Amino acid sequence: MSTDSTIPDNPVIPTPTSPQPITRYNESPVKSTRRLPDFTITIYHNPCCSKSRGACDLAANTFNVSGDSVDIVEYLQQPPTVVQFKELHRMLGGSVRDMLRDNEAPYKELGLVNQTLTDDQLYEAIAAHPILLQRPIVVRNGKAAIGPSGGQPEEGAF
Repeated sequence: MSTDSTIPDNPVIPTPTSPQPITRYNESPVKSTRRLPDFTITIYHNPCCSKSRGACDLAANTFNVSGDSVDIVEYLQQPPTVVQFKELHRMLGGSVRDMLRDNEAPYKELGLVNQTLTDDQLYEAIAAHPILLQRPIVVRNGKAAIGPSGGQPEEGAF
């Protein structure tokens, strides 16, 4: 027996004829391009809005049958960045204007009714005035949906 405790009595020395190590299911040498689902529901929410509160409750509780974790983002307190708005838009699809609340004072004050404004200009306006963001926006598994104005989102939306 060796007196040095770091060297085993019978060290295994790899040789060219040694078998290859076993690849476990989570150590696949092939990288998958399939995106794994995100098991978090993120809700961009304005707690001062009763319709947002109702839709938030439905999305977090009623439609969350799988018990996913829920992150509530009070976007007036923690405004998303322009980059995050672009990602939300990508997940929502449609026009950037679909993300805008056209009945808010900054919408009129900033002249956002002007249809020649670029998407980047609209993102900047939302970032500077997050009250312009439609609410709530629910994100799950790489998809997003805007809660309808009636506060009763359809079950399939989330």
